[in-house]
Amino acid sequence: MAMYGSGIARQNYQSETATLNNMLNDFANKPELAAAVTAFSLQPWLSELQDANTQFNDEYLTRTQEYGAANPETIKSKREKVNETYYALRDRIDALHTLAETPPSPYTTVINQLNALTDQYNALLLHRVAPPGNPSAPGE
Repeated sequence: MAMYGSGIARQNYQSETATLNNMLNDFANKPELAAAVTAFSLQPWLSELQDANTQFNDEYLTRTQEYGAANPETIKSKREKVNETYYALRDRIDALHTLAETPPSPYTTVINQLNALTDQYNALLLHRVAPPGNPSAPGE
């Protein structure tokens, strides 16, 4: 396991899938690891991991193909429309919160939840890794 490290889940999607495939291959083909799988009855767990990894990779490739086939102008216009709609919703919630006649405002919870989601998304963006050769572009 030391060969693969403890940060598999922090890798980008393709690296994570490849790492898991390599690890599963080692468990199946290296005699000492295959013996450990048998001794500890790990085959059901390995089979489930393989199935999940394969299914994820298939879904990822399908999504990538769909994204590649999409018209960039359509994607751009949809992003702009989503941004416009989000800001309108945010402004409406803020106005209703401000106009609430009886404290506490019933909108406090939804505002706090939206702020938490925004913070989580921003943290996710900060932890993305730039692909080799393009230090300014985010990775997976």
